[in-house]
Amino acid sequence: MGRTTSNTGEYFMHDAKPGKTLFILEQRWGNHGYAFWFKLLELLTASDGHSFSPRKPQDREYFRARMALPDTISESEILDLLADLGNIDDHLWKEHGIIWCQKLVDRLGDSLYKKRNHAPPAKPSCCMKKDASEGVISGSEIPPQQDIRVGNPEIGTEKTISDPVIHRGSEGVREGGRDATPPSAPPVQENATPKSQGAPVDPIAALRAVNSSLVMSDSDRTKLAELIALEPWETIMAAYRAQQTRVPGKAWHFFVADFARWKNHATATKKAESKRYVPPEPFLPTPQDDAEVARIAAEARAKMHLPTAMAPPPSAPEQSHQVDDDVF
Repeated sequence: MGRTTSNTGEYFMHDAKPGKTLFILEQRWGNHGYAFWFKLLELLTASDGHSFSPRKPQDREYFRARMALPDTISESEILDLLADLGNIDDHLWKEHGIIWCQKLVDRLGDSLYKKRNHAPPAKPSCCMKKDASEGVISGSEIPPQQDIRVGNPEIGTEKTISDPVIHRGSEGVREGGRDATPPSAPPVQENATPKSQGAPVDPIAALRAVNSSLVMSDSDRTKLAELIALEPWETIMAAYRAQQTRVPGKAWHFFVADFARWKNHATATKKAESKRYVPPEPFLPTPQDDAEVARIAAEARAKMHLPTAMAPPPSAPEQSHQVDDDVF
């Protein structure tokens, strides 16, 4: 039995002289930007195939915990900048949510994989249209005229499902009239009334009131319908305002991917505003207040049998300042 080929690494080369990437990250996010870059390289080196996708919920939570950024900094914002700078593959990240650093793989190929006597992993191919959240391949990806065998041939229960029986499209593979994959939530159409209580008649128009450049594809509308079914509309709008305030014009699918973060950010902002100290207005007495004070003072004097107007105290007698001439 041959030795298993490994596509993970235990270390990578760390240059002592920082480059432009580290300078830009430190200038914008301080030590958090510096730590993010090297933690990302560590994660990619240790990952199978040296690529990572934080699109599944469990992978997204692990990625957030691994990066350990404060709530005021978004991981997607840093990854977008790295894609624009060419440090990670722009197409794989922005279109498929996959993090791939070609320079890191090239350096591992010159050091680690030379010792292993085999080539480093190739760049991920995204021709297979897998569902981003479930990893399910739809029926449309099965080549035409391909038969699928199911059952156990040893006990005589094997049978062949021919190509015409397999239904292609978003409904998945069907056998005997039953769906193999559960149907997803229907996309939200413009001017359609959502079932969520408190949601507007046209939720997309409400979102565009916050971000006028919002563009939603069919998959984005489906994600919106699923989000409306799970969260109150006020929570969704508060989180979306928080995201657009922090990163104006950000695409909708990034908001869905980081919804938990923006929801917590909006909640924290609301609590901080409720605890903000508002000084009371200064008290300025009016003539009516002065008259009321005088009346209360007069009643108090009458009860204590004091004169209405206090006479001034008697002045002390004047002393003579004559000087006896005989003294001098």
